[in-house]
Amino acid sequence: MRTRIFSLLVVCLVCLFPAKAQVVNETESSIVLNGKTADVSIVLENPAKSFDGTINLELLDTEDKIRANLTQNLRIKKGKETYKISVPLADLPKQAEDEIGWYRLRYRIGERSGVISLSELIKDIFDLRVIASDKIFAGMNYRVRARAVHPFTNQSVKNIKIRGELTLDVDSEENDGELKLTAKGTTNADGFAVLEFKIPPEAKIEDDGELKITGERYGLKREIEEDINALVSDAGIYINTDKPLYQPGQTLNVRGLLMKGAFEHTVVSDAELEFSIKDESDTVVFRETVKTSDFGIASVSWQIPENAKLGTYSISVEDEDGDEIGYETIKVSRYDLPQFVVKTKTDRAFYLPTQDMAEVEIRADYLFGKPVTKGKVRLVRESERSWDYSRQKWDIEEEETF
Repeated sequence: MRTRIFSLLVVCLVCLFPAKAQVVNETESSIVLNGKTADVSIVLENPAKSFDGTINLELLDTEDKIRANLTQNLRIKKGKETYKISVPLADLPKQAEDEIGWYRLRYRIGERSGVISLSELIKDIFDLRVIASDKIFAGMNYRVRARAVHPFTNQSVKNIKIRGELTLDVDSEENDGELKLTAKGTTNADGFAVLEFKIPPEAKIEDDGELKITGERYGLKREIEEDINALVSDAGIYINTDKPLYQPGQTLNVRGLLMKGAFEHTVVSDAELEFSIKDESDTVVFRETVKTSDFGIASVSWQIPENAKLGTYSISVEDEDGDEIGYETIKVSRYDLPQFVVKTKTDRAFYLPTQDMAEVEIRADYLFGKPVTKGKVRLVRESERSWDYSRQKWDIEEEETF
């Protein structure tokens, strides 16, 4: 009797459970943005028998507004099946731009419904990164490396069409004084595409340029714009002085080697250069114009006056167009041979915060070895020290004095 009751209860409980509902495999589902449409591939597992049903897809933006939707009748087959539906988008990819990755797809298929982030569905979503020099000049083969990566997984994305545009302001009546260079490429398996812009050697660049890199695939577009510094002249000069420190009355000798070319350096001969020397008050104390030799060398000499102020002097070199191509500094100071040296010694190598007393031994010796006797000793803690050029003296802030 008990066995029969148990069997009856089991049968009743089984009958209470409905048939298994459909399951959407979200990890295997995907979306491809094809400009005006979104091709949705939904992977559905139906354990029950086949039936006629409907599928409803809604594209939600970041504010939960429906931006696109589609309802379609279809035959839900038994087992695992992939269903492809095209959802009209109109101009949504262009309007959404970078936000498209934050959109969500809400679905209802038979008895199953859910929401999936487009960042998980769009396999070809990408971010664009650019590696290039921030300086250009005439005759340069300007190379740009662009890379497409998935914004969430940081994995490389291939087959992204890359287009580059380099705009330069030049001294030319053609094209309203503007030079535009373009280059195209496609990212490889590592997500890289290399673009090369050949700048004509005769181009007279007058101002900085602009670089624009665009990546596009299936209506999804990414853009990067950067300002590029234009080197009006790729010439540079290496300045050398015979020593870094001078005394009033001595002769300062300056020599410069003029080179041209960023990669293949060549000397520039018979070029006119202007050397100028300024003091700390920005007053020009020396100026001379010379021409480079056959070896690209130009040199000048300045007899430092006996009454020259002590301090730092700057040496600048300008080319024929008045552009500064070189800069160097030297120091003018008086230095005398000391008669004796001073050495200090503390009772500890370091002190703790609780130790508020330090013993310092100060010793002075003449250069010939004899000790300095009856010398006055003053120990000062300096908080700041700087040279005051206008007053020609050290500006010192002192704290404790012993």
